[in-house]
Amino acid sequence: MTGMAFDFFKRQGKPTAQAAIDDLPSQMKRPLVAGLALLADVSKSKWDTLAVASIDAIGSSYIQSADELSASLGVPQEEAGHLANAASFIVALIGSFPDCSPSDLTAGLLESELIEERHRQPIGEFAAFVANQRGKLEEELDRSTLESEVLPSLQRFATVVDIRFDDRADGGVRTTPVLIGMIDTDAEGQIVWFQMSKRQLKNMLIQLQSALEKMDKAEVWARSQYKK
Repeated sequence: MTGMAFDFFKRQGKPTAQAAIDDLPSQMKRPLVAGLALLADVSKSKWDTLAVASIDAIGSSYIQSADELSASLGVPQEEAGHLANAASFIVALIGSFPDCSPSDLTAGLLESELIEERHRQPIGEFAAFVANQRGKLEEELDRSTLESEVLPSLQRFATVVDIRFDDRADGGVRTTPVLIGMIDTDAEGQIVWFQMSKRQLKNMLIQLQSALEKMDKAEVWARSQYKK
């Protein structure tokens, strides 16, 4: 949700975090109530995992998969999703409004009935934890803005394995697995569905691994130039 929340706050152009909270669509508020209640009770040892996942998602809704996040947090997938949603929302608010203090944020959440009074302190402590990483938040926001320029950006990528059946001439059945993929970008109406064979998937993985290695080298070079 982080990327979408940043985009929402940016489009709205609200002067304060409170104004942004007040104008949240009702469909965003309902899941936030459940997520913030869970976040108030979650162990502090899991804060870093939630914050890192949320910060990494700045500029994109393409966040760590639900099963991976569930395993990292040690909670069911549905609960992990609610926690990620709530943590991402707080990260987006803190990152979008530099003047928003943890106490201001919790006051706004209380006023909008997104949290209960008993959740004020733990949510405020998590907000303070995130606020201590403002430098990283601002850097990631600037980086994501640069990365999203020029072309449509990846928002979601999903896959599922399908098994195809066909009758054989000898009366038997021929079967083969096929990968069904979906790519969604931030450009309106640009969802692409495709299918791949296992051979194509293996070739793509080789290409992607090579691309990742090149990205790592490019990142090292870019950082060396930035320091100059």
